[in-house]
Order: sequence, then C-alpha cells, then structure tokens
Amino acid sequence: MISSRFSVKGVFAILLYIFSFIFFQIGLSQSAITGKIVDKHKVTVPFAHLNVENTTRGTVSNAQGEFKLLYDSSIEKNVLVISALGYMTKKIPLREGHFTISLVRNPIELKEVTVYNKDYAKELIQLAIQAIPDNYPGVMERHEGFLRELANWEHDENPIYVVEATMESIKKPYVKSYRSGAVKLLELRKYKTLQMDSLLMRFRAGSHHIHRFDVVARREAVLGNPNSFTYKIRDTVLQEGKNVYKIYFEKKNTSSGYIYIQDSSFAIVKIELHKYKFFDPFGHNRQYLRYTVNYEQHKDKRWRFKHSHYETGFKQKGRLLVLTSDYISTEVEPNKTDIPYLQRFDFNDVLTESASPYRPDFWENQTIFMPNKEVESLFRLSYTQPKRKDGGPYQKLFGILSKVRYDLSLKWAPIRLQPYSIDYSNIEVEIQKNELLSTKNLWSVTSSLLYEIMPGLFLGYANDSRIGRSGITSHDLRLLKEFSVNPKGRPIFLGVGVNLGHQDLRTFLGNYDGDASFEVGGKEFDSGDTDIFLNQRSFRWQPHFLVRLELTKRMSVFLAAEYNLRMSNRIGLLFQERKESIFTRKKVFLEDGHENLSIDSQDRLINDSFSINCGLSFRFF
Repeated sequence: MISSRFSVKGVFAILLYIFSFIFFQIGLSQSAITGKIVDKHKVTVPFAHLNVENTTRGTVSNAQGEFKLLYDSSIEKNVLVISALGYMTKKIPLREGHFTISLVRNPIELKEVTVYNKDYAKELIQLAIQAIPDNYPGVMERHEGFLRELANWEHDENPIYVVEATMESIKKPYVKSYRSGAVKLLELRKYKTLQMDSLLMRFRAGSHHIHRFDVVARREAVLGNPNSFTYKIRDTVLQEGKNVYKIYFEKKNTSSGYIYIQDSSFAIVKIELHKYKFFDPFGHNRQYLRYTVNYEQHKDKRWRFKHSHYETGFKQKGRLLVLTSDYISTEVEPNKTDIPYLQRFDFNDVLTESASPYRPDFWENQTIFMPNKEVESLFRLSYTQPKRKDGGPYQKLFGILSKVRYDLSLKWAPIRLQPYSIDYSNIEVEIQKNELLSTKNLWSVTSSLLYEIMPGLFLGYANDSRIGRSGITSHDLRLLKEFSVNPKGRPIFLGVGVNLGHQDLRTFLGNYDGDASFEVGGKEFDSGDTDIFLNQRSFRWQPHFLVRLELTKRMSVFLAAEYNLRMSNRIGLLFQERKESIFTRKKVFLEDGHENLSIDSQDRLINDSFSINCGLSFRFF
C-alpha cells in the first residue's frame, strides 16, 4: 500500500517534469522560411546565399533557386540577407512563410577588361595567396553543415542512390595550408536501388566536402603552383559595391576554370574548376571532374567556406555513371576543442554503407539544401519497402574486402654464425673456407594479407623478402588475435599470434671465380657469374607479438616481435647465377653430406632467434 503523501509527491514531480519539458520545447521552437530566388525576368538564381543578419546561420538556394532556412523564433524580428555574385544584395524581414524573392543585377558589368600589364592576372593570383591569412579565419572553428550525394546513369532521372547527411566539421586556422580535418556525422538517411549491386566501385570522401574542396585552405590547384597555369582576366562583376575580377586559368590538356578575386582585399570569393585528364591506375575510367566552391564574408570581415558543388563521371559498360554532391555550411561558431577520435567519420568511409535509422521528425527540423520534389518520397519509400536479407554479388564482394587487411613492414633480424669450416671439391670446383664466430644484421621486407574471420581474429598469409644478397625469405600461415587496450580513445591494440611455415636464410660467401664452367648438382654454371651462399633451410613455428596504433580507420602503424622455434634444419651451399632474370636463373642447393660437401660446425650453424618488424597496416574498405 502506497501512502497518500508519497503519491502527492510523485504527481507533483511528474507535473514539474511535464511543465519543464513544455517550456524547454517552447524555448527551442523553430520557424522556417522557404521560397525561391529569381531575377526580374522570373529566371531562377541558383546558389544564392541567404543569411540571418549579424549571425553565422544561413543556407544556399539550389539549382532551381529554391531554399529552406530554419531559425529560432526568438530572432524573428531580424533581417534576412540575400546575395549572389553579380546581383545587388537584398534584405527582407525574417518571418515564417513561403516567398518568391527577386534580385536585381548590378548596373555595372564590364564585358571586357583591358589592363596594361599583361601579367596582371597572375599578379592578382599571387596577391590573393599572400592575403589568405588576412581574409580567412585565423582561429579554429566548428561548422555545422548539410550534404546531399546522388548517383545516376546519364539521361536517366531515376537515381541509383541518394544520401543526405548533417555533420559537424572542424576547420583549422588559415594561417598555413592544411589538407584535412575532423568530421562528425550527426544524422544520415539514404535511398538505394538494386542497381547498387552492379556498380564496380563505391564512392568515398563525400562527407569531407568542407575539407576536400577548400582550395584556399589546401593551397592547391591554381593556388598551389601559379607558374604552371596561364591566366587571363575575362570579366568583372560587382558584389556589394566592390569589383570582383573573374580570372580564367588553364593548365594545358589537364584542367581549366575561373577564380573570382575581390580587387580591394584580394579575397578569393569563388572558384570553378574543370579537370579532364587523369592518372587512373585503378581503371575507373573517369571522364571528367568539375566542382565549384563559394566563400561568404561574415560581419567580422572574414571569408568562410559556404557551399560546394561537385560532379564527376565514370565510363562503365558503355554508359556514363554520374555522381553529384552538394554541401552547405549552415552555421559557424568558435571552437577550441577537436572532435574526439572515436566520433570522427573517416575520409574513406562510404556513406551508402553507414547505418541510417530514419527519423522524419529530425529532417523536418533541419536547414537543408532543397531537393527535387521526388527525393523526399524516395526516402520515405525506402523505409517502407521490405528489406533484402542478402545483398547482390558486388555488395557481398565489398563486404568480404572490408574484412581484409594488408600489413607491410621492415624486418631486422640479428644472426650469429657459429665457427665453421667448409670443404667441397669435385672435378671442376674446389671450395675450402674457415670462419670464426661472427654476427650480422639482416634486413628484409615483410608483407601479410589477413582476413578477419571473427572480430579481432585474423587468418592469412605472410612472407619475408630479403634486402640484398644476404637475408631471410619465408612463407607462413599466420594466425593473429588482437585486443583493444584503449576503448575510449584512439584505438591501441595488443596482438598475439603464431606463424607456421618455411624459412630460407642465406649469407653471401663470395663469387666463384674459376677458369671454366663447372657442374654442381647436375646443372652447369658459368665461371665468374655464380654467387655462393651459406644456406640454412628450416620448417619452424614462430610466436608473434604486436602493438598497433590506429592512425585512421584505414591505416595503422605497428611494432611486432617474433621468436623462431625450428622443427627441422638443413644446412648447405647455394649456387646461384647472377646474370639471368629472377625467373630463369639457375640455382642449386647442395646439402651438407652430398657430393663430397662437408660443413663442420655446431648443429645450429646460423642462429636467428628473434626479429623485430616496424610498418604500416592498411584496410581496403
């Protein structure tokens, strides 16, 4: 039996919680302004910037001039600023509703620009590069943004897939060039068709638009090596009363585009690049790549990454596969802390393979880059259709490859040679050699291909390839188990395992320098072109210990140690020609006790008890 006093307290607590929740929601209530940007002839103005005045919150109109902007109701008395390159900036009251906003072109627009210095265009580029630290943020900032990525066959309006995501990104100061930064995925939704199974590739790095296409931050393309491009001023346009030079740049038979530079501050406000020649070792058959990047000036007079549009095409099976993506930065705020490693979305992560619980209530309350009308219905359809239990053949292939790991390292193995004497003679050859106790350092390259059969449990093949004439060659079956020892931070793994296989260890004795060809083991060798090695061959098993530090989700560094435990041992001389290729050269292993060969030493002539590896570990997907 519950007392009445306790019941009253409980009811009071519940009511207090409900009222607090209601007031909290009211305090966070949002309003939306939607609409379309056109010119005086009712022609749409694509990629116009819309910002709440004196804030860092805004959006961009899409290719059809449509936009949607969410804002806190508490700032409804503010002003919405609409701007586009070549148009007069317009301000309207910020209020909820749907509006058609008309922009007017700037009255002055020069079709041709004449300058007396023929290299003035190149000089503008160089001045813009020098002014980057003055025109762009000098502190670390956090951006919130929206991404849409889709793929379709050319001339086919039905997409193969569509992905939308909201994310946070850390932008480093522009005081020096940088190529990448941290990204955190907030929400994601996707629509995929059965055609995904037929694609021979998966697209990466879509989530890193804000870093990948920030040409100003990366100081690449036309800003990386100005001397490799030719330039010409093609036009000037007005933006908020200031001249902006439109400069054409071209790298012969490789790429071309336009860069827009403000004449008073030398700020880079827009870049358009078209690349049409590629180094393609993986056979993706890329046909073209185009992207546009827009920057926006805030009230502190600093320019920030605002919008990027990307398009590329690949020739597959006689058809053109087109990938397009857009990113808009919807809000910016100062930031002093980086995104924790475990929360980061890696550059090589594939958005279409990410988990995506559908939350329509979330997407209805987000500032997004407005889609075509069909896109929203596709998302809803994808979450109502029954899910396939198994993917297609290519999906399964990518699933297998995602569990494959490749390790590459440099191995150091100290060896001790026990005192020995060699006595060998036949009709044509005579070898006599005596050596005292000695030590050597052998180096080799180790590579392994491992498959993750269970979480943290790997099985695969490993081999050593010697560096130089003396060294170790081996072929092993490797079993490795790894344990995470830093689950709350950047992953650190400890691994224990075993290698089981065959090892060939050789040390160079010299070159046989006789007067005529000679025969060993039934094969004839030329004098003066034959290397002779002291050779030890053995089957062995090798305990393996490893420490691995993850740099990214696709790459790690590791340090490993191994200890040899032999199961068999054969000692002899190896005769090997030098002049032929590695596949056709003659070689003969003559074991101790055969054809009058006598090697007098202790049982373990060559002792290589342990070795140390240091290298890199890669995952394909």
